Amino acid sequence: SWILSWLQQVAPDNRWASLMSQLSLATHFQGMLGGALDTKDVLFFLTFIFFFFYATVRVLESRKWR
Repeated sequence: SWILSWLQQVAPDNRWASLMSQLSLATHFQGMLGGALDTKDVLFFLTFIFFFFYATVRVLESRKWR
């Protein structure tokens, strides 16, 4: 996660590095460490949580039918 943020610092003009920085957990957590709750950061973490919750449910359902 911190590697993705580091890529943005190393190559700030690179589009892929910018995209990877936006997907980094550390980037979205920085503002929260300062005490500010930004809607986009909260939405990012909720999306992250729901995605992995959905993936976990799918894996458990597939194991049930084996």
